Amino acid sequence: MSHKFKKKIRPFDPTKPLSESSSYDTELGEKARREFPLDPKSKPRRRGRGAGETVAVGDAWDAWVWHPEARSGAGNWLTHGASVYNLPNKFGKRNQILKHPKHKSYYKTLLGELGQRRTAIYDKETNRSYSKPAWWLGNFGRKN
Repeated sequence: MSHKFKKKIRPFDPTKPLSESSSYDTELGEKARREFPLDPKSKPRRRGRGAGETVAVGDAWDAWVWHPEARSGAGNWLTHGASVYNLPNKFGKRNQILKHPKHKSYYKTLLGELGQRRTAIYDKETNRSYSKPAWWLGNFGRKN
């Protein structure tokens, strides 16, 4: 008989240090996952072209990501949640980055945003990061 133990996840609180808070806003991620589910039948039937290849399906929150190391090196498609909340403003602020800046793959999120001509800004009032178009920096500090 096998027993599965769930890892106790600390709630995300951007006002607390990482030792006291999760490094990913799982609450908002789970709400988005329930609202925009990924169909398990959409899993690619081919091998991935390389580590980290991502296949997004429609408006689903999760995407399929190729992991060549999975299944003892045979490779497998695993699901990953998005890093930036780009869905309709139902649960959180649009373009909110769900990872804490000290998250181990936060830099990958920033690189992905740069690849889309976007940048990350930090909001001191909410203690959260948001993705903005790069041109937005030219308007930084201006009052409308």
